[in-house]
Amino acid sequence: MKNTLLIRIPPLVSTCDDETAVQWATFSGGGELLGDVHVSEIGQIKEQWFTLQDEEEEADRTGERTIQDKLVLLLPGNLVICRRLELNSGQRKHIQSALPYLIEDDLAQDIESFHIAHYLHRKNSEVTLTAIPHASIQEILSVFERSGLSINNIYAECQLLSAAPETALLILDSAMVMMATPGSEALAIDYEAVPFALKQRATEIEEKAVLLQTETAGRVSRVKLAYASGAMPTPDNKIDSVRQDLAQQGWLLEEEAFNGSIFEWFAQSYFEIRKSSRLVDLRQGSYRCPKKARRQIKQWRPLIALAACWLVLEIGLMIGKGIYFGQKADELWGQNAESYLSVFPQDRQVKDAKSRGLRTFDLQKWMQNRLKNMGQNPEGEPFLPLLQKISVVASTQGEEADLVPQAMDFNDSSGHLVFEFQAANLEVVNKFMDELRAGGLQTRLDSANQDKGGVIARMTVARESRG
Repeated sequence: MKNTLLIRIPPLVSTCDDETAVQWATFSGGGELLGDVHVSEIGQIKEQWFTLQDEEEEADRTGERTIQDKLVLLLPGNLVICRRLELNSGQRKHIQSALPYLIEDDLAQDIESFHIAHYLHRKNSEVTLTAIPHASIQEILSVFERSGLSINNIYAECQLLSAAPETALLILDSAMVMMATPGSEALAIDYEAVPFALKQRATEIEEKAVLLQTETAGRVSRVKLAYASGAMPTPDNKIDSVRQDLAQQGWLLEEEAFNGSIFEWFAQSYFEIRKSSRLVDLRQGSYRCPKKARRQIKQWRPLIALAACWLVLEIGLMIGKGIYFGQKADELWGQNAESYLSVFPQDRQVKDAKSRGLRTFDLQKWMQNRLKNMGQNPEGEPFLPLLQKISVVASTQGEEADLVPQAMDFNDSSGHLVFEFQAANLEVVNKFMDELRAGGLQTRLDSANQDKGGVIARMTVARESRG
C-alpha cells in the first residue's frame, strides 16, 4: 500500500505561492506517522522529501525525480465553505442543477465564480457541500504543480471534525478555532467570535429541536476544548481566553490536550474516516486528478481487452465467412457455366469467361437474354413454350429415370428442337417420347446408343401443326 504525503495549509492563509509555509508529513497506508512533522515553503517540499528518503526514487521520462506517494492536501476553513443541508425529492433527483441554489445565500460572490463539490448521503436526504472560488483552487493547483507536486485529493479540514451528542467540539489552533456541533457542519472562526458563534449555534439547534419535537436530540449541553500540548502547541493565552469566555457564559467544559500537533490530530481523523467515502473531494469535475482518471481507465483495461479480443474474433469470423462463401460462389458459378455450355457449347463469350476465371460474368442474365432472343423470328415457331413443355414432362420422370440434358439446338425457321439427353435405359427414352406426344408435341428418335452410364439419345421435337 502506498504511503501518503499529507500537506496542510495553515489557517488565515488567503493567497498561495511558492513561499507559502505549510505543514507536511509522510504517513503509512495505515495512518502511522513516518518521521516528523515538517514546516516548509511549498517550493521546498519536494527537495526536502527526497533528502529524507532512504532510497532514491526512479526517474520519470523527463529525467526528473517524482514523489511516488499519494499526495493529499488539507485546506483551512477560511478558504472553503462547508455546508450540510436537507434535500427534498426534487432537489435530490436533480442535484447538479440544485447545488448552486442551495448555497448561493452563503456566498458573498457570484455563484458562477465558485467550484462546488458534493457528497450525497445514502441513508438520509442530506447533502454535504464544499465550495471554493475557482481562482483559489486554480492558484493552489498551479503552485503545487510548479513545485513538482501533483495533488491527488483536496479536502476541507472542517469535514474531519465530528462532535459527540450534546457536545460542541472546539479545536483550538494557533490562529483560528474550528467549531463542530452535532448534526451541523464545522466552522472556522476567530478566537474573539467563539462565545457569540457558540451561543448562536446552540440557539439554532434548540429551535430545531423544538420544531422537530425532540427533547434532547442535537442540543448542546457541554463544550469540549481540544488543543495541542506537544509539538507546535496551542498558545496558552489562547486557551485561557476561550476557557474564561465560555465559563462566564455558564458552559460545562471538558478539555483534551493532544500529545502531538493539531496537524497530527487532523491526520488521525483523516485516516479514520477516509474509507467511509463521505469526504467531499474538491478534485471533481474540471479539477479532477488526471492520475485518478488513468487509474479508472486501468481498472477497465481487462474488460476493454476482452471486448477487443471479441471484436477481433468477430471480424475474423466475418472474414472467414466471406472467404468461404466467395469460394462457394466461384464453385457454383463454375458448375453453372459447365451446365450452360453443355446446352450451348458454341457460346464463345461464356467459354472465354470460364477460361479467364471472370466470376463477375452474369450467367443468369446472359441465359435469360439468350432464351428471349431465341424464337423471336415472327415467321418461325416460338422456342420458350416448346422448351417449357419439354421441361415439365422431363421433371415428371422421377430420379430412377436418370434423365440428364446434354445439348439442344433450335431451328427458328422450322421450329424444330434437336434435344440430346442421357437416360437410364431405352425404356425411359420411349416413355419420355410417348409423354411428349401426349402433351401435343411431335417427336422423332434420331439415335439411341448404349453407354456405360446408360443410353445417350438424340431426338427431334416440334409442335404439332395446326390445321
